[in-house]
Amino acid sequence: MHNSMTQCRHSRETETPTQPAVLDRRVAAAWCRGARQLLGWSTERLAVMAGISTSMLRQIERAEQSAPASSVARILAVVQDAGVTLSGDDRTAWVSLRQPPPDSDMIKLSILCDVGVAMLGWSSDRLMQEARQHGAELRRRQRTRTRAQRAPQEVAAVRAAVQAAGIVFDAEGGMGVGVWLTEEDDAGGSGGLRDERDRNRR
Repeated sequence: MHNSMTQCRHSRETETPTQPAVLDRRVAAAWCRGARQLLGWSTERLAVMAGISTSMLRQIERAEQSAPASSVARILAVVQDAGVTLSGDDRTAWVSLRQPPPDSDMIKLSILCDVGVAMLGWSSDRLMQEARQHGAELRRRQRTRTRAQRAPQEVAAVRAAVQAAGIVFDAEGGMGVGVWLTEEDDAGGSGGLRDERDRNRR
C-alpha cells in the first residue's frame, strides 16, 4: 500500500482539529459539509447550534477566503460534540461517526454515499452526470427520497461516482468517509479531485 495512504490512515486515528485557524479552507469546507450530512442536519440547524448565520455557514462550506477562523472553530466544535470525528491534513479531509446508527448496512452505505457527495460539493445534476459517465443511471429524485426507499443499484451508482472522484470509504466498514484534495481543487470541491490510485498512475 502506498506510504501516503498509510500516513492518512494513521492521521485519522491520531489527529484532531485543535487549531482550525491554520486549516486549509478546503479541508474545513469538506469537514463542515461532510459532518453536517453525516449527522443529517440542515444548514439552518448547524448554524443555530454554532451561533453563526446561515450565510456565514454557506461561505465556510464554499471554502471562501473571507470566512473567519472563529466561525469555523465554532462549527467544528459543535459537530465534534455531536459525535463526529474529524481528521486529516492539508491534502485530506476525513469524517466519521463515533456511534453508528442502528440501521441496515444498505442504509449506512447510502448515508456514506450522501456524505461523499456533500464533501465533493456536488449538485444533484453533477451527481447524475458523473454517475452516467460511469455507466449508471440515477433517478432525478434519488437524493430527495428517503434512504430506506433507495434501490441498491442507485446506492451502488452513487458510490462508484464518488469513489472515482477521490472519496475513500472506511475499509473496515465503519461510518467513515475521506476525500483526497489536490492543488487544482476549486472552492466548491467539484474539480481536480483524484484518489491516491489515480495519482500513483501518473
